[in-house]
Amino acid sequence: MVPNLCACGCGGEMANERNKFLYGHSSRGRACSPETRKRIRESNLGWHHSDAAKQRIREARLGRPSGMLGKHHSVEARRRVSEANRRRRYCVGWHHSDETKKKMSDALCGERGPLWQGGRSFEPYSVEWTTALRRSVRERDRDTCQLCGVVWSSGKKFPVHHIDYNKKNCGRENLITLCSRCHREVHAISQDRWMVRCA
Repeated sequence: MVPNLCACGCGGEMANERNKFLYGHSSRGRACSPETRKRIRESNLGWHHSDAAKQRIREARLGRPSGMLGKHHSVEARRRVSEANRRRRYCVGWHHSDETKKKMSDALCGERGPLWQGGRSFEPYSVEWTTALRRSVRERDRDTCQLCGVVWSSGKKFPVHHIDYNKKNCGRENLITLCSRCHREVHAISQDRWMVRCA
């Protein structure tokens, strides 16, 4: 009996004699025209799966191993992938245009940003929040970050952080010296998690 092979030329054998191609092979080797690609792109713009469909897709994939699980690319395949990536525009030396950067910035601006905390950063500081107060807190903490232990050596001074996030509460027991990195992290986590950490 002559085997029923896929018409794309991959050599795959099909169980069903009525089919010409294996699933997903019917368009192999055929490229869409630029007009067709444009029509497909425009028809898909703004389209999203419903929440119910996302849930069904998630449940169908749960427990199903990845196609590459336990497999490894050959040295030759890794070399080819590496060379292809070097030629791609998103690799070394390529940058977003100023227009794209502006769009990305606007998309995460204000309430849409992941670190938005209700506009708290725009609240004014207390009149007690002075350069002398911040200097005295840094001296008390010996210019050392109270989280990671890094000691300030030169450059911009370490920020002074309000432990309870209240800008009006400028008591020295509510102020702590943090390095810039830890200060960013402290403002990135929730206030409740930070208060537990300080307790």
